[in-house]
Amino acid sequence: MLTAVLVVVAAAAVVAIALVAVGRVTGQLAEAPPQVRYDLPEALEFVAEALPADVTAQVSYLQVEALLRAHLDYLNANDLLDGVRYASGRGLIVVADDETLAYLLERAEGGEWDVTPEQVTAVLEAHLEYLTSVGVIGAAVPDPAALDDGEGDDRPSSPGGA
Repeated sequence: MLTAVLVVVAAAAVVAIALVAVGRVTGQLAEAPPQVRYDLPEALEFVAEALPADVTAQVSYLQVEALLRAHLDYLNANDLLDGVRYASGRGLIVVADDETLAYLLERAEGGEWDVTPEQVTAVLEAHLEYLTSVGVIGAAVPDPAALDDGEGDDRPSSPGGA
C-alpha cells in the first residue's frame, strides 16, 4: 500500500515539474519576436510580379536576381542581417533607402548589370515591399526634421487617448 502511494506521489511530482517547465518555455516563446525567413525564390517571384510592365519587358529574371542579391549584400556588409541584434526584439536598426539606392546605382553604373536607374529603383521598391510583407522590415521611421519638438498639441496621441 505504501509503495502505491509513493508511486502516485512520484508520478504527480513528475507531471507538476513537466507542466512548470512547459509553461515557462511557452511563456518565453510567446515573448520572443517572431522569426522571419528570407526565401530568395519567393522574393524573386514577388518582385517580378510587382514590377511595372515596362520594367519587366526590359529586365531579365537574372538581372532582377542579381539586384536582389546585391541588395542583400549591402545589408549584410553593413551588419544589418545580424540575427543576434534582433534576438532581443529591442531597439531600431535604421537603413536609409537613399543610401541603399546609391549603392545599387553605383554598381549598375559600373557595368555590373545592364539596367537603368529607373529599373534599379523599381526593383528596390518592390524588394522593400517583399521584405515588409514577410516581416523582415517594419514601419518606416519618420524623418527627425519633420517631427515636432514636443511643444503644442499637434503630436499624435497614444491609442488610449492619454
